[in-house]
Amino acid sequence: MTNDQSIYPPEMKRTFKTPPNLPALCFFGIVIVSLAVGIWYLNRDSGVPVRLSSRPTGIMGTECELAAVAPRSAAERALESAESALRNVEAGMSVHIEASELSKLNKAPAAGPIPLSPELMKALSAAGQFHKQTDGAFDVTCYPLIRLWKRCKAKGREPTGQELADTLKRVGMKHLRIAPDGITKLTDGVMVDLGGIAKGCGIDRAIEAMIEAGVVGGMVNVGGDLRCFGGSGEGGSWPVKIRHPFDRTRICATLSVTDAAVATSGDYHRYFEIAGKRYSHIVDPRTGGALPAGHAPSVTVVSLPVGDAPPSAAAADAWATAISVLGPGRIELIDRHPGLEAMIITGSPEKHEIHMSKGFTALLKPPAQIKLD
Repeated sequence: MTNDQSIYPPEMKRTFKTPPNLPALCFFGIVIVSLAVGIWYLNRDSGVPVRLSSRPTGIMGTECELAAVAPRSAAERALESAESALRNVEAGMSVHIEASELSKLNKAPAAGPIPLSPELMKALSAAGQFHKQTDGAFDVTCYPLIRLWKRCKAKGREPTGQELADTLKRVGMKHLRIAPDGITKLTDGVMVDLGGIAKGCGIDRAIEAMIEAGVVGGMVNVGGDLRCFGGSGEGGSWPVKIRHPFDRTRICATLSVTDAAVATSGDYHRYFEIAGKRYSHIVDPRTGGALPAGHAPSVTVVSLPVGDAPPSAAAADAWATAISVLGPGRIELIDRHPGLEAMIITGSPEKHEIHMSKGFTALLKPPAQIKLD
């Protein structure tokens, strides 16, 4: 027995010797590590593009993924700027944030003009254009209808005909006058919900922030809606996966794009029930009715560059909502607008149909298959 507190047994202690040049070896090791760190630091901005990504949380109530291809410092700046842009758009355009600029607009009486930020003015102006292009199927003044259906759902009943008629008196872009000096509400009780376009607006602003930061390629994905540009840094084009409408664990198709915005809307998994009847989360602003679940299980819209005009995530977002309302019988509207392509899946797992615009197939990644079985 020994009272020595060493972890080594006595025989091991007798054979263990300190290397004679330990101080020199330590110094040499420190020099090597310092040189390695210095070389890495000098080369981190050598001009060679790298792909960096991030997954910020708490953005628009859904998952978010950002990717930037650029020299490291530019890529880092781009990711920070893109995230900031998304949060700023949400802070101004969300009806769920009491202090948002949009919430303040909704609380305002019929008066005007009400001056708004350039970002919100731009979104409302675009919403007005999409309203006209979609024959009224896209209408951001549908918020009173959404609120009505939520109240009735809580009571376990459908809205009455009179309730729908009274609410529709406050729905329609005709109740807003959009001018350079602001928005004029022409009817009391008019309320705006930008849920069908806000994600797209945020994505567009985030992409603009990336471009301003000097990246050569980038991607912003918010809840499955995305926009990309330039090279992906992993073989050129960006693969965009479209989720199977009847089985969320599967992918039914993959797009291959380099400069595009893609939005997918659907009602197969997003629905609510009243008295055993399923309804989509999307309402038809023209009739006031919530769409029956299964009306359009999946709608994917792609926005592409047209001339000098870049793709628009806002356009893809709005048109995905509009086509969900209109159904496949109006897919010709997509073909009338250059730069837009769409795919609509209707039916059920047992019996379904695929409807595509004229140029959609060309966007599919080879072998250009859509697998629903």
